[in-house]
Amino acid sequence: MGAFWMHRNVMAALAIVVAITCSFSIAEEKPGKGPPTVKDEDSGIVVVLKDDNRTLVAKDSEAKVIWEVDVIKTAGEPGVGAPVVRHLSLQDQAVTATYGKHSFAVFDLKSGKLLSSGSD
Repeated sequence: MGAFWMHRNVMAALAIVVAITCSFSIAEEKPGKGPPTVKDEDSGIVVVLKDDNRTLVAKDSEAKVIWEVDVIKTAGEPGVGAPVVRHLSLQDQAVTATYGKHSFAVFDLKSGKLLSSGSD
């Protein structure tokens, strides 16, 4: 009978470890608060995603709008996934918007001009 209770306690402890591990994984996957945003430290330009989840707005260091672009209208509907921007990144004076399941559009930081688009 002792082996049964020991096995039961081990299984209960294992269930608790699994539950805790899953809760940490879920917490880590939650997106940050607010819309996706990138900032170029050199120019002070900030690019933020509007509430419609498709439009990027770039503002200068004084919060004046420099350009605004609808990613989906400009780059086209994604082949797979919802037509919403999921992520923004900034590299070499270009803003990359990831949208749909795996589509992307790259825009010039200063003008908002579409530089390239596609999907991986």
